[in-house]
Amino acid sequence: MENRGRQVQFNDNFDELLPPDHNGLDCREERGGGGGGGGEGGGDRRCFKSGDVRVNEHPGIAAMHTLWVRQHNRLAAQLADLNPHWNDEQIFQESRRIVGAQMQHVTYSEYLPVVLGKETMDKYSLSPRRMGFFAGYDINTNPGTANAVAAAAFRFTASLLPAILQYYEQSGTKVKVEHFSESFYK
Repeated sequence: MENRGRQVQFNDNFDELLPPDHNGLDCREERGGGGGGGGEGGGDRRCFKSGDVRVNEHPGIAAMHTLWVRQHNRLAAQLADLNPHWNDEQIFQESRRIVGAQMQHVTYSEYLPVVLGKETMDKYSLSPRRMGFFAGYDINTNPGTANAVAAAAFRFTASLLPAILQYYEQSGTKVKVEHFSESFYK
């Protein structure tokens, strides 16, 4: 299989995964007797490399990154078929642009309306337009996030996390239940 414009790693079942992270500083693998699919040390923890260093902090973050990487790879395969004259970089960048737009669409159409409510979405013109383009771009506006806002957003996001993690087999049978605090942020 060609990897034109795609980032691919497969597990034993040929499922696409994020690339492994063997960085000992950011990814502290448990060493020893477990055979749970860890990296070079054969430990119980598998860590991934992604565009965000927090990818290994919560299984939900890893799942979202995996979902979007799979979407990127699916689009890259389709674009490669439709545009055989494109090189790998063109395929990668165009797939990246499409996925970025899809992420923005999900954020502004699905997530923010639930979190902020319609009134706030309308007040700050955050709802996606049905037609046309946004004309209010200001090159002098700082797109950065203030530290206080980032801290508040982190606390808000942490409040959305479940207290327990439930693990299931593909058949739907519950395998185990763990408290979030026992599994992550150790």
